[in-house]
Amino acid sequence: MNFFIRPLGRSGSTVPKTPCLRRMAEMAGFESTAAKAAPRGRFFSTTSTPASQQRPDPNRKPSGYHYSPTQPLPGPGANTGAKPRRCPPYLLLSIGALLGSVYAVYLVKLLTLPPATAGSELDKEILAEINLRGDKLIEEVRRHTVNPDSPEWITVCPTDFSVQDTQIPGILVGPLSSSAGLPYHRLLLNVETGSFCAVIYIGDGVCGWPTVAHGGATATILQSVMAVAAGLVRRNLPEGQEGEKVTRLFDPAHVALFNIEYRKRLETSRFYFVYGAVDDNSDVVEGVRKNIVSGAVLDVMPHDAEEKNIMVTTMGKFLALVEK
Repeated sequence: MNFFIRPLGRSGSTVPKTPCLRRMAEMAGFESTAAKAAPRGRFFSTTSTPASQQRPDPNRKPSGYHYSPTQPLPGPGANTGAKPRRCPPYLLLSIGALLGSVYAVYLVKLLTLPPATAGSELDKEILAEINLRGDKLIEEVRRHTVNPDSPEWITVCPTDFSVQDTQIPGILVGPLSSSAGLPYHRLLLNVETGSFCAVIYIGDGVCGWPTVAHGGATATILQSVMAVAAGLVRRNLPEGQEGEKVTRLFDPAHVALFNIEYRKRLETSRFYFVYGAVDDNSDVVEGVRKNIVSGAVLDVMPHDAEEKNIMVTTMGKFLALVEK
């Protein structure tokens, strides 16, 4: 029976397997015999090999506790699954809208030229060009909308109206007569049916916002146009007098009720068309006729207009004196 083991140590002697056998061998007087050096294990080397030159074991599983000094330490919350904090999108949108509303006016002023001064040479040149273009539009509207030979249709210009036999300048021919205001205004009116169509030009001096017409100025323009139509309809006009001369014979009607609805914004420095009619059912009380007038502002000619071309709608009640 073999009671001895040849270890892989460097003692070079035969050693009993257990301490008990080793003690019995010493008491019996046995001496340890020399043993050959144990063979080295596989892949064992007495020389040290740098870690960079060692071949990795393909069967070795990576350790979860392995630390590599070349890799950065994970930051706080890297493995917690928490998303990084970001600025809320609505906050960025609010800041952008605020900056745009504050500085947009100054940016537009830098990129656009100021309106021409009333009475200057530049203003006269612009007025001449606007009147030329407006007359062409009036002729085209008259050709497509009304019968040129019909005596019921008259052309009204923004001239002075008389109030109690005193001539005063209307608002459309006074403060707004420059190229920056309302330089062009012509009204085609049927004195029998009450239908009317006006061609107006809104200048760049009546802006409530850059390049957008002021809402109050738009209402004033429409109110003046509708008042002239309500004051001239169903009057006995003298024979042979038309256009600008006719307007001096009658007072424009006075507004009693006026409602306006803005559907789209009106841009300045362009022509618009006001199309409407005076209601047939008018009441006469103590020499005063009450007319209901409705109208709409179009960005194209009435014969080409659709629902999408309606910019503003309005309705008002006007009081006009009855011709005796």
